[in-house]
Amino acid sequence: MEPGSATTLVHTQVFLGVPPSKKRTWWFLDLITMVLAKLNRWKFSLGLAGFVLVEAGFFALCFWCLKNPVTIVPGKVTEENATSLDELLKQDLSEGFTGDFTVFFNTWQTVAITLGGIIIAETFAKEWSTKINESATFEDFKSREVLRVSSPSADHKVRLAYFFKTSPTASFRIAFLASLAMAALHNVAPGAITADEPSFTSNLSLPIGIFLDDFGDDSDSNTTQKEASLLLSLQRTALIVNTEHVEFQPFGYKVPNNAIAGWPVLNIEADDLVDLTLTYPSDIIHFKHNCHWEKPQFGRIDEVFPIITAGGVQWDASVIRIIGSDPDFLPPDNASSSQPYNASSIQPLFQIFETTSDLSPKSAYLFLGGNNTIIKPDNKTSYAIDLSGLPTFYNAAGIQVSAFDLAHIDDTSAVAPLATVLVCEPQPLVVGGMVSITGNELSISSTQTRRVNNISPNAVNLLFAFGLYQSIVEPDPVEGSDRINFVATQIFMSDSKVNWARKTGQKPLDLDIIGDNMDNFMVSAAKGLALGQRTTSDDSFDASNATKNVTANCTDCQIQVQLVANKGPLFSAIALFAAILPLLIILQILDSRHPERLIFNAENILGVFHRFGDPSFLSSVEKII
Repeated sequence: MEPGSATTLVHTQVFLGVPPSKKRTWWFLDLITMVLAKLNRWKFSLGLAGFVLVEAGFFALCFWCLKNPVTIVPGKVTEENATSLDELLKQDLSEGFTGDFTVFFNTWQTVAITLGGIIIAETFAKEWSTKINESATFEDFKSREVLRVSSPSADHKVRLAYFFKTSPTASFRIAFLASLAMAALHNVAPGAITADEPSFTSNLSLPIGIFLDDFGDDSDSNTTQKEASLLLSLQRTALIVNTEHVEFQPFGYKVPNNAIAGWPVLNIEADDLVDLTLTYPSDIIHFKHNCHWEKPQFGRIDEVFPIITAGGVQWDASVIRIIGSDPDFLPPDNASSSQPYNASSIQPLFQIFETTSDLSPKSAYLFLGGNNTIIKPDNKTSYAIDLSGLPTFYNAAGIQVSAFDLAHIDDTSAVAPLATVLVCEPQPLVVGGMVSITGNELSISSTQTRRVNNISPNAVNLLFAFGLYQSIVEPDPVEGSDRINFVATQIFMSDSKVNWARKTGQKPLDLDIIGDNMDNFMVSAAKGLALGQRTTSDDSFDASNATKNVTANCTDCQIQVQLVANKGPLFSAIALFAAILPLLIILQILDSRHPERLIFNAENILGVFHRFGDPSFLSSVEKII
């Protein structure tokens, strides 16, 4: 074959020295070869058809989602199939689910563009062979830069330079424009449909705390357990009050003022609630403390048991002794073993009652001190608490008070000549309402809904009668003679940072301020009862929770994924598709008219080497590919 001949078809058997085919032993290999050969002839048509079908399916889904967003998961949880919150969260989708859809739609477009790009890639790969007959020598052929542009490694920059610097074929120009449109389509089309996470509300069964409403009486076989429940609950309220108002560390939810509700009992981590909104019904207590001073009325029940009458309620006075009275106002069994101090004291009083139904929601606090004319007889200094101007009971020999601490043994006694009682009425109103929790914030809306009965009338009385008792009766950890702890100081006294070991003549706050402080501290105390904690048995202080199931709504407990179409990217993708399709059809027509054009592969490269007979040709090709 002469170097200048017009032969363009090169056979592998000739140039690679492969001998003629021998008789086939495996007939199915011939069949496979034949099928592949036929598919190769139809590959452009199949690729074009695949491109059209895949994109048509994509656009059909987009138009459907444009009209009706497709909800992927989950089906709405109704009241009939409500489940617990922790189970609902277990059914939740893993984080990053919407990102999986992004990958899916990108892959969808990659498949479509790969199918449509078959003819574009082959057009680029055949461009080099169009210049063979136009070149008399290899140097002339090489100067046309056609080898590089036909290489599979060529990028848009190389092809763009070839597009403008030389005279490419019409097929190349069309293929280059189509490739740019394909690249744009690959970037734009995935944005035509996205996976969104709209706010979604599920119904669920939610356990909420039942407030403690009873404790032991002599006829109840569970007396020990109920008393333990009371002690545990009161101690828990004291711990929470001290945490929030002495340590100044928040506990649990941030709650509104002057309102109390049951809390959900959840078996999940707090972090799981950060992005959720939980709404549920609960009984709600609205209250506002109104306090006043009274002169204590000392007396006895059946001429035996010592009491104080104040605010229309009888209070236990078994830890109080009016020194010099006949008989002494302190039963011998309750006598303090320590030497009493001439000192001031703030002592919460304990109601006398037979059953919790007899309780009043009122609370009372006995103040011991002096005034501007009565001073301590031992060191001639004023008492720490100045009761000037208040209705007081006076006993020159002194009034001795020991702590009636339900959970601790304390032998500290204080003696002072003046005593007065502060009575606080919370004026509770219990209604049904809705509670919402978002993150760590709890809000209440009193919609006068039907009551859930997780807060009984007895529970209301028990809460306000004893909610702050243990917090105020606990001894001050700072050693001293005055029996006034941190909590009592903050609620009742004008200087909340006073050092009782040195300070004297401190007056109580105005009643309005005391009432506001009582409201604030009672909200903290109620947190100790809001989860319905109980002891697990009559011989253990291990706690469990008494709960009541209610139907709640949880927003975003489950991720609802919707496929949503976006008009801008959708119509841009359609416009690009409409521009690409005729270009691909034209490329297929042009390819069918030029069967002489060769693919840039080893077989045909060797044919050109034979044509030009230039040994430097192969090394040049190696540098390119």
